[in-house]
Amino acid sequence: MRNRFLPYLKRLGLALLFWTGYPSTSAALSPISYHYDLVAGGLEAGYRDGPFSQALFNQPSGLAVSADGTRLFVADQGNHRVRVIRFDDRNEVATLAGDGRDLTADGSLHSSSFQAPALLAYLPDEKLALYDSGSNQIRLLDLKKNRTATIPPPEGKDWGRVGALVVDPSGKFLLVTRIDLQSVLRLDPATGKTVELFSKRPEVPNPNALTLETVPAHDGKPAGVRMVVGDYNNGEIYGVEWDGNTTVGAFREIGHAPRRPLVLVNCGDRSYTFQGDDYPWLRLEPAFGEVHPESVSGAEITAETSSNLNLFLHVGSQAIAGAAAAPGQDRCVLLSLPYSNAIISLRDYDDIEDRRVHTPSSDFPVTNPDMVDYGFPTQKPPNTFRLLLLGDSRLFFGSGFEQGKIWPWGFNIQDDFPKKMEMFLNLMGGLEDVPEKFQVLTVGRYRWECSLFLWPIYWGAEQPAKYDVDMVLMFMPSDINFQHYTNFKILGNGLPDIFHSDPEFQLKPLKEKMELNPDLKTIYDAALEKGIVNVKDNNWLDSQFNLVVQDPRARAAYQRLVLTPMRMYLQHLKETTPKGRRTPEFAMVFFPLGNLGDLQPVEAQRDFWKGICRELGVRFLDLTETWNAVRVTGEPVAEESFLYHLTNNGHSILGPVLGYELIHAGFIPWKPAGGRQIIP
Repeated sequence: MRNRFLPYLKRLGLALLFWTGYPSTSAALSPISYHYDLVAGGLEAGYRDGPFSQALFNQPSGLAVSADGTRLFVADQGNHRVRVIRFDDRNEVATLAGDGRDLTADGSLHSSSFQAPALLAYLPDEKLALYDSGSNQIRLLDLKKNRTATIPPPEGKDWGRVGALVVDPSGKFLLVTRIDLQSVLRLDPATGKTVELFSKRPEVPNPNALTLETVPAHDGKPAGVRMVVGDYNNGEIYGVEWDGNTTVGAFREIGHAPRRPLVLVNCGDRSYTFQGDDYPWLRLEPAFGEVHPESVSGAEITAETSSNLNLFLHVGSQAIAGAAAAPGQDRCVLLSLPYSNAIISLRDYDDIEDRRVHTPSSDFPVTNPDMVDYGFPTQKPPNTFRLLLLGDSRLFFGSGFEQGKIWPWGFNIQDDFPKKMEMFLNLMGGLEDVPEKFQVLTVGRYRWECSLFLWPIYWGAEQPAKYDVDMVLMFMPSDINFQHYTNFKILGNGLPDIFHSDPEFQLKPLKEKMELNPDLKTIYDAALEKGIVNVKDNNWLDSQFNLVVQDPRARAAYQRLVLTPMRMYLQHLKETTPKGRRTPEFAMVFFPLGNLGDLQPVEAQRDFWKGICRELGVRFLDLTETWNAVRVTGEPVAEESFLYHLTNNGHSILGPVLGYELIHAGFIPWKPAGGRQIIP
C-alpha cells in the first residue's frame, strides 16, 4: 500500500506544479484536451518553431486546416510568415513559408516575402490562398511545387481590404469579402477570373466575416449550401440563399453582434462568430445567443465576473482573428488570439446551459436528455477514449449540507468526481505524453428512481453505441433496493414492467406479490427473520442489503435477481455496437459508502459484487483499500446521513484516485509516446 500510493502522490504533486508554471524538462509534452485548451504559442510575442508549448507567434491571424486534418496553417501576421502546426506530431510548430521581410515578393516558399499575412484558405491539391493585409494582395502558395504567386486583382492596384477567404463546396473557387469595396466576389484562383455575387446590399453594406453552412433537404428542395455574412460596421449577421454557383437569393437576418463579427466559422451542426474586445462568442445555430466559457471549477467566465476574459478571449475590435473547425470534431473551434499570441481550441458542449446537475426525470432544463452531463456531440474526437459511467446520485450530486451553498444554482457538474477524473486523466496524459485523450460521460438516476443493477437496461442501453463509448463503468455503491419489483408486474423476461403502471397490482397485499417471484420471497423471508423489512403501502422499500446478503439463501436469490438484467445489458451492448466497431468493455467499480466510523459489512458487499462480475465475465475494480487509505486525509468525504452523498472533498479526492486506479489496473490505454514518465 505504502509504495503503491507514493507514485500517485508524487504524480499529483507534479501535476499541480506544472499547472502553476513549474519549469518543464526537455522531454516531450502532449497537448492537453479538455473544454478549452492551448493548441500552440501563448508565452509572448516572438518567433520560434518547435514544441507547441515553446513555440512563439507574433499576432497569429488566419487559420486553415489541411484536407487530411493533420495540419493547421497559421498566418503569422507580425512575423510575416506562414506557420504550420502538426496535429499528428504533438502540435509541433514549423515555418512553412516566408523569409520574415515586410514586403511582397514571390518565389520559393521560404524565399517569398509577405506583408502582414492575415487570412488563409486551404485549396485542393495542396494549395493555400493567402491575403496580405499590408499590401491588400491575394497570394497563392503551391505546396507541391514550392512556389508562391500573386493573383492580380480584378480592378485597380489591389483587392482592397479583404475580410474573409472561404473555399466554396466544389473546392475550385474562393469567396472573397471586400469590406470597403462593399462586395463579395467568387474568385477562380487558377485563372484569376472573378464574378461579383453581390454588392452594396443594405443588409450588409460592408461584408466582413463569412462562412458556409450545409442546408439539409426540405420542402421538396434538395440539400444545398448557404452563405452566412457578417457586416464590419453595423454588426448585422445574415444568411444568404445561394445556388453554389453565381446566383444569390434572399437575405435572412440571423442576429446582431454588438462588437463586430470579426470571424465566422461553421463546426458541424453549429456556426459561431467571435466579436471584438471582451464580448463573448456567439452561437448562430440552432438558436442565436452568447456562449460563455466555464472554468474547470465550474464558474462562468465573463467580462463582468473575471478579468481573465481579457487574456482568454480578447481579440480586439480592429484585429484580424482566425477560426477553423477542428478536424473530426463537432462543435470544436480552433481560434487565433492575435494579442495573446496563441492558438486555442474551444468546445461548445453547452457548459453553462448544463451547469446545474439534473436527471431526465427532474424539472431542470435538459439540453442533453441522454445523460446527467454536458451536451457532448455524438461524434467522438480523434484519438479519444470515451468512458461512460453508470451510477446513482452519488455520481452527480453533492452533500445536502453543501447543496446550494457553494454554487447558487445547486451542485456543479465540474465539482463531480467524473469531471475531476476527466481533468486528471487529460492533465496527466499531457504531462506523460500519452497519445490518447479522455472524455468521461455520466448517466445517472436517483436511487429512489430505480436500482442501479436494473435501470441501465432501460435508461443506459443506447448511449454506448450512440456516443461511440470505449468502456462502460458501473459505479456500484454498497446498497440496493427492490421497490420496482413490488410496484410493477414482472414480465416474462423476469424484469419489472416499469413503463406501465398497474394500480390494481400495486394495491395487492405484499405477501401476494411475493408469491409471484420466488427469489424475491426468499430475500423477504430472510429480512423478516432478521426484523429489518421496511414496508409501506403494500410495497417493500428496502431489504437492508448490507445485512441480508450475509444470509446464504438470500445471497443466492440476490445473485439471480441481479444477474438477469445485467446479462441483458451486456447482450444489448453487443447487439447494438455498429459493424466495424469494438463492443465497449464493461466493468464494475466497487465503492464503500460512508465516512470514518460508519461501520458496514464491506467484505460481504465486496464479495457479493465480485462474484457477480465473475459470473458475468467482466472486470471488477475494488476501491475499498484505496478509499480507506485516503478518506481520513479528505475528511469529511461524505455527508452525515444515510444517503452518504460525497462532499466537495470527497469528489475532489475520488476523481483523481479513480483515474489513477484505472491506469494502474490497465483498464484504459496509457502508453507514453515519447517515453516521458514522471514516475518510472
